[in-house]
Amino acid sequence: MNALAHPAYDSLLDRLHTCAPNLDNGNFNHLPMVIEALHALGLGYRAPAWIAEEESRFLPVMGPVEPIRADNLAAALGQRTRFADWVIYFADEIEAQGWIPVLDRWARRLAPGYITAAVHGPVRTGHAVRALRRADTLSRRTELAHALAAWAAMYRTLPGRQPASGLRAGSRPLRDVLETLPLVEARHRPQSGSISAGLLQIAGLDGFAAHIAGADLSGDPALRAEALIEVFLDLFVETVSTPYSMVVFTHAVTGASAAREMMAVTGERTGRALLAGAFGAGCALKAAFLPKTLPEALPARTAMPDDSAQHLSRRAEATRDDHAVKLTEAALGAYLRTGNRSAIEASVRAIEAVSA
Repeated sequence: MNALAHPAYDSLLDRLHTCAPNLDNGNFNHLPMVIEALHALGLGYRAPAWIAEEESRFLPVMGPVEPIRADNLAAALGQRTRFADWVIYFADEIEAQGWIPVLDRWARRLAPGYITAAVHGPVRTGHAVRALRRADTLSRRTELAHALAAWAAMYRTLPGRQPASGLRAGSRPLRDVLETLPLVEARHRPQSGSISAGLLQIAGLDGFAAHIAGADLSGDPALRAEALIEVFLDLFVETVSTPYSMVVFTHAVTGASAAREMMAVTGERTGRALLAGAFGAGCALKAAFLPKTLPEALPARTAMPDDSAQHLSRRAEATRDDHAVKLTEAALGAYLRTGNRSAIEASVRAIEAVSA
């Protein structure tokens, strides 16, 4: 049986659905994403231990405030106190229309807010979508409702940037746009602290929005999604050497991976919006957080032995670090699909950054 088809995964989701999307320290609760990633890596049997270690930090879901309707929906976007209202709204919509039409409509609407909760809004949604594609169950539909609710309740767009339509007419290669990106002055780039707070500096960065709008997102959407993952894996390898940089740039990779998962079931228009959102978010992370000192290149590696993916999965889980697990799962998925060597190097970087 596929690990993500196992009913034990659903029972873990049911436990998490009594919790708010954030922890007692204000950080986003990664566990709905982590347990899905662990199951995808074949390590689902370790997921209960992760929940047991973290549950003292869980917060209960705040009660509903007011039902969300067509006439108050826009005002409820970005209102954290309305999380429970959004859960009810999305659960009802999914029950009435099916999860794929709801995802298609709302992923397109929310895509300009791809940086929501430091990209965790779309990333949690991507994990929920992959689990639903494996098995359509009530627990997984509920998880999608919670993921979309977190994205909607915490909704934020990039500072100083107008929401994108997702139908870009740019002509420059993704890598070229990323490599020539305008950057926040080095002395103002955070090396610790809140990612969401650090992203506020994009508001004062002249030319940022116009620059990223020049990226060519045309062509086969699935191929463009893989290309997006590839450029952010390369950025991760070139950039990460500390625990903080690992956390920051994990979100560029997992954000692109989440777009790919959602695009597997959405229409082309929504897919373009997701690509634009994921690329903009990754560019913003580089512009605001690129470390002042970049790491040395990793030594060249010979061909990977057959068990390397499994070995790296176990090493990532042993770090007990949420981001190392999520990065490794996304990277190994890319490696198995494309053979991209940067994916292996990124996983090694992530593990070593938190193990030093």
